[in-house]
Amino acid sequence: MAAQTITHHRVLMTDVDLVQVNFTRMFLWMDHGFTQLLHDLEHPSSVLLRDGWSTPVVDSHCNHLRPVTLDDEFDLVSRVIEVGNSSFVFWHDF
Repeated sequence: MAAQTITHHRVLMTDVDLVQVNFTRMFLWMDHGFTQLLHDLEHPSSVLLRDGWSTPVVDSHCNHLRPVTLDDEFDLVSRVIEVGNSSFVFWHDF
């Protein structure tokens, strides 16, 4: 089984705009899941950066299948689905 973590979120007032959820928040939540999984794997971002490693994002997209609105709660499942020699692929499921 691939490494994964689950983070719980509630849509806050700072997450919404006039048309409900600001689409950029999805990327913030995905970053939270990514950072939490690194922490769970005992490779926190702070240590990686201090030791000279980086985790640049070279491709990112999000498909919006249904809306979320203020006060909605959801779990975000973040997991590594592919590991290469110098890269890896992350998957996030809201």
